[in-house]
Amino acid sequence: WETAATLINGLEESGFDLTADHFDAALRACDRQARWQEALGLFDRMNRMGLRPTARSFECAIRTAAKAKQMSIVDTLWDSLRKEIRASPPLVASPFTYNVLMRALAEGGGKTAGKTRDKSAAAVLEAFDEAVNLGLKPDQSSYKHALRACDLSGEWRRALSLLKDMRETDTPVDTLVYGNVMGACARHGRSQTVLQLIAQMRADGLQPNSFCYNAAISAASRSRKWWQAVKL
Repeated sequence: WETAATLINGLEESGFDLTADHFDAALRACDRQARWQEALGLFDRMNRMGLRPTARSFECAIRTAAKAKQMSIVDTLWDSLRKEIRASPPLVASPFTYNVLMRALAEGGGKTAGKTRDKSAAAVLEAFDEAVNLGLKPDQSSYKHALRACDLSGEWRRALSLLKDMRETDTPVDTLVYGNVMGACARHGRSQTVLQLIAQMRADGLQPNSFCYNAAISAASRSRKWWQAVKL
C-alpha cells in the first residue's frame, strides 16, 4: 500500500492522467493490510480530483473498514454507494458488491448476543432487500448472508421464504443453508418445522450435521417436547 501511494503521487506530479482504475489498485493494496485510514484518504482524493468511484472502489473501501472494525465508516460508505447508484448515470453495482457489504455488516455484529448483533442482522437483511430492489439476482453467497442474519435475529418466516426462493431459482442449497433456517426456527420452538426441514434436506441428498441436530434439539426443548429431544 505504501508503494501504491508513492506511485499515485509520482504519477500525479508528472502530469499523468490518473483514472479510477489506478486508485482501485491502490485501494486493493490497502484492503490487504486493513489500512482503512489510507483507503479513506485515497477515496477522498478520488473525489477531489473529480474521479468517480467504481463499484470496486466501494468494495475495497468497505471491506477495509470492516476489517478494522470501523463500522461507522462502513455505514458512511453505504450511504455514498446509495447516492452513486441513484446518480445519473447510475453506478452499476453487482451482487458481489452487496455480498461484500453484507459480510461487512455481519462482522460488525460480533459473535455475542445483544442489541448490536440484532442491529447488524437487520442491516444485512436491509442490504439484501436493497440489492433485490435494484434488480440484482442474489447468488448463493447473498442468500447465505441473509439466512445467517435470519438465524441470529430469529426471523424464521423470512428464513423459510428465502429457502423457498433458493429452491425455486435453482440456487444451490447445502447443509449450511438448512442449518441457518433451522436455527431461526429453533429460536421460536418450531420443532415440527425443523423436523420437516431435516426430512426435506435428506430428500435432497444432504445429511444433517451437528448444527442441524443442535437446532432440532433446541426447538424441541423450547416447545417442551422432551421426548422429541431424547429421540433426536
